[in-house]
Amino acid sequence: MLLLAPVAPLPGVAVAWSRRTDPVWELIATTPAAGLAMVLRCTLAVLVVVLPALVVAGVSTGTSLALVLPPCLAFTAATLALGAFIGVRRAAIGLGVAWSAGVLLPSVATQTLSPVLQPGSNALWVATTVPLAATTPFAATHLRRLIGGN
Repeated sequence: MLLLAPVAPLPGVAVAWSRRTDPVWELIATTPAAGLAMVLRCTLAVLVVVLPALVVAGVSTGTSLALVLPPCLAFTAATLALGAFIGVRRAAIGLGVAWSAGVLLPSVATQTLSPVLQPGSNALWVATTVPLAATTPFAATHLRRLIGGN
């Protein structure tokens, strides 16, 4: 549960911001709300679905939401911040691959929980999430330019 929670919203964010999966992409891309506002709405819609699922999974496995939520939000914020420059879909895929290679696979191979997911790591996650989320509004112009390339 802890190994998958940080990257749980990434597929949804990637799909929600992909013109390949959105039948009304052209209409959305040409509206004044395209860009940051649309990315934030799509991300919020994904989080509204994913976070309750993480809560239910956490309760059923005995995992604290305090251990699950900060990494989940950090990866979501990182996807938006990085997505402004390389595309949201590419950012989500890249971060998911990086998490799998750097944390998921080593944790499964050694059968120990990574230090980045230990109870004391929440301060690190919050300290990472806040600056990433704060940079997202500054990337609004980049998100607008990437509309055609995502």
